[in-house]
Amino acid sequence: FWSISFPKKRNFIFGILFTSSFATLTSRSCPFLFWTVAPEQGEGNGGIIDPQLHYGRDALIGIALFLSLLTERKCAVSVLKASYPQYFMGKGKIALTPEIDVDAVLKAMEERYKSHQPLTIDGVKIDFDSSWVHLRKSNTEPIIRVYTEANSQATADALCQRFSDELLLIARQ
Repeated sequence: FWSISFPKKRNFIFGILFTSSFATLTSRSCPFLFWTVAPEQGEGNGGIIDPQLHYGRDALIGIALFLSLLTERKCAVSVLKASYPQYFMGKGKIALTPEIDVDAVLKAMEERYKSHQPLTIDGVKIDFDSSWVHLRKSNTEPIIRVYTEANSQATADALCQRFSDELLLIARQ
């Protein structure tokens, strides 16, 4: 989850929507703000949550905010998109077997990258200078999900492969 509390929420929300994911701009956000001070929240899949309406994802509020920003700016979508930085996302997964201790594997990754002060609220998220990786066990499948983001698709994919390989290496030890 990401959270915001900016007065120009439409600008912020669509700045995020035009990147490949939400987490770069809010990598240190606390997901528990949803219940306290943040007026809007969302997920990396594009769902926007506005507690003034209800506590569920709402695509229509996202569309309304987007259209109101376009009206306010009086510009084309392409112009609005070009005004935001571009990021690329990589996605991977590691199939789990019963003998793999997922929590121990994620703890080992946290230790391995402790100099980067990983965020461990939901798995292990490691921020680098111009990229990040998020490792988390799935709640619906026997897998570890690997999400990455970088300033090029090649870098995002390479980061995803690197961390997938590291996870497998640790899991086999």
